[in-house]
Amino acid sequence: MWHHPPRVWNEFLARCKQENEQTIEELSYLHSRSMTILLALKRCSLLVGKDARPRKLNEVMKQVKATEKKGTESWGDIFKHVKASEGNEATSKLVLHIVGADYREGNSAAETLRVFEQLIAAFGHVEQLDHGYTELVLVLVGPNVEQRLHGTVHTSPIEGTGKSVRLIYGSEIWSSYLAGQNYMVPSAIFCFNAGVWGYDEWIPAFQLMMQEAIHTPIIITSYNALEASDDADCLEDIEIPFVWRWKHEPNPFLCLKQRASQHTLADRVLKENSCWQCICATHLK
Repeated sequence: MWHHPPRVWNEFLARCKQENEQTIEELSYLHSRSMTILLALKRCSLLVGKDARPRKLNEVMKQVKATEKKGTESWGDIFKHVKASEGNEATSKLVLHIVGADYREGNSAAETLRVFEQLIAAFGHVEQLDHGYTELVLVLVGPNVEQRLHGTVHTSPIEGTGKSVRLIYGSEIWSSYLAGQNYMVPSAIFCFNAGVWGYDEWIPAFQLMMQEAIHTPIIITSYNALEASDDADCLEDIEIPFVWRWKHEPNPFLCLKQRASQHTLADRVLKENSCWQCICATHLK
C-alpha cells in the first residue's frame, strides 16, 4: 500500500477484506487521517526517503540575515536547527507534525497507534522496494492534546519489519514546541480541520513553519468546501512568499460520517477532512 496507495475509499475497502464487516462510513471515521496522510505524501514526493545532506550554506545565510534583522534568534539557535535537520535526514526518519491535535488523534499512546494504524502498517510492511525510512515519527502538538501526555515520547517497534514508530506529544502551540527539547524538523505538517478562518493564531504559525522548514509542505483540511474557501482566503494574508502545492479541493479520503451540527444545508454539512489544500515556502524539489 505504501508505494501504491489507494486513490478512493472503494479501492481501500477492496484491499481491506478483513474489515469488510465494518461499513465504509465506519472505516472512513477510523482511517481518514491515515489515508489522507498517505495520499498527501505521494503528491508531495515523500514516499521515498532522500539521501542525507546538509542544508545549503546560502539557505543558512538567508536565515541568519532574516533572524538577525528581527533580533529573534541567535547564531547558536540557527545552527542548532540546521544540525537537527541534518540529523533527521541522516537517520532516515519520516517526521510528521500533526498540529492542532486533540482527542481525535488519541488521548493515550495506544489510542494514537489505533488512529494511525493503517499509516503505520503501510510504513512498516512495504512491498519489494523499501522506502528508505527506518522510523516514522508522529509529533502531536496543540493546546488540546491531553495534558498528561505533554512532553512524553513513546517508541514502539513495528513487529516483523525492523522499523519503528515514535510518538511525541506537546500540549502547547507549535511555536512553543519549536523552542523545546523534543523538536524535530518536519518532513510534512498536517493540520486536520484547522478552521484557519476562525483562529487568528494560524497565520503567524504558518509563517513560522515556512521560515523554519522551507521545503516542508503544510497540508490543511476543512469540514466542507465553504470552510476550505474561507481558509484559503485567510492564507492569502500570509506575509511571506509561499506557493500553493495544490489549492482547496475535495479530499478523496474525507470522513464519510457526518459530524453532529446544527447545519442542515448540504453545503454546510460537517465531515472531517472533507477538503484539503497544501502550501509551502518553495516548489517541489
